[in-house]
Amino acid sequence: MNSSPHARLSALLRLALLASTALVGVPAAHAQWVIEGDLSVRYPSDSSSSSGYNVPVTITGRLLVGTGSRPYYSVRFLNHPNLVISAGGASIAHDPSSSDINAYVRILGTWLNTGPLVVGETGNGILAISGQGIVRQDDGLGTVTIANQPGSTGTLAVGIGNSSYVSDEQEPMAPGTLDAVAVVFGQGAGRILFSHTSGSYTFAPTISGFGTVVVRNGTTTLTGDNSGLSGSVELRGGKLSLAASGNIGAASVSGMGGTLAYSAGVNLANSVTLASGSTTFEVAAGSATQGGAISGSGNLIKDGAGTLQLTGSTTYSGTTTIRGGTLVTTGGLGSGPVANSGTLTFRDANGFYTQNISGTGMVHKEGSGTITLRSNNTYTGGTFIGAGEESRHFPADSAQDRWSTTAH
Repeated sequence: MNSSPHARLSALLRLALLASTALVGVPAAHAQWVIEGDLSVRYPSDSSSSSGYNVPVTITGRLLVGTGSRPYYSVRFLNHPNLVISAGGASIAHDPSSSDINAYVRILGTWLNTGPLVVGETGNGILAISGQGIVRQDDGLGTVTIANQPGSTGTLAVGIGNSSYVSDEQEPMAPGTLDAVAVVFGQGAGRILFSHTSGSYTFAPTISGFGTVVVRNGTTTLTGDNSGLSGSVELRGGKLSLAASGNIGAASVSGMGGTLAYSAGVNLANSVTLASGSTTFEVAAGSATQGGAISGSGNLIKDGAGTLQLTGSTTYSGTTTIRGGTLVTTGGLGSGPVANSGTLTFRDANGFYTQNISGTGMVHKEGSGTITLRSNNTYTGGTFIGAGEESRHFPADSAQDRWSTTAH
């Protein structure tokens, strides 16, 4: 009989799969699994392997998901609403001999991990935390690494995972909690995916390294000092709320829908590309600044009662819609038409503006500089000159409805 450690662990795992609700002869309410040493969840021969636990599981060594599996196949470790303890660390998509491993860990209960936690060691690893799920890393003081080695991929998914597989398009569910100090992107291609149903989810761990943050559903507020983050932020839906100027580090922003919300006082130097659709910039109260350049072919929507100042270049070609509050520009305002239901302010601005301005909102000129509006503008909210004077006004029915202001 083969008595090697791997053989014993494989036998324990097979037993767990056959009787995952209780130990033989033990009432389910008191059942638990204790695995001494490392637990390797592997895919030996079939198209997939799935390990599900309905009872508490304690692993005295490491939890290795995907090691020794056949290339291009998937291994899944599914934790139902119970407790998993791994005392020696954990690695998802861990196989030193291959990068062609797919491994998925879903946490709906509580996972207490002590030691390194890697999502995507050599292959493609996914950790999904949803529902009432909690992953507590080193008593809340540890670090989670995503896509550790070159060639690896890793995803930390918050809010999806209500099935045996994970995809970005899955229906969102309630978000789980990652109790850790930091998330670090490694040398591979790492992502954090927020796709949940909460309107007020806070993600507190710091984020650093080169990776991608994707927002698809729900409202997520970043509160950590993420000044070490580079790479990109993708707004594909939902809302990403920034509590401070350093919440997305040096990452560029790609708007494909969704909302970027600024707390009062935030000054964002990150560049924004309006890639497609309409991206909303929200300031609920107070004033915030978008200092980075805004480019692309998409549309910009200003929402909220607060003030958003655009101080960088604005070369986007889509429309501009002001739903509420004030949008201040010190330079251009894209090249598309403007629909204004709030206040559009030109501050210390110079130049010619050829786009049409419509809507019930007001146009405000303040500070120094000379501007000339050249279009058959139809807005009805009036024009207020805060610093300067109206020097010329052509009749509205002329070939060009044009006026300019010059500050004194």
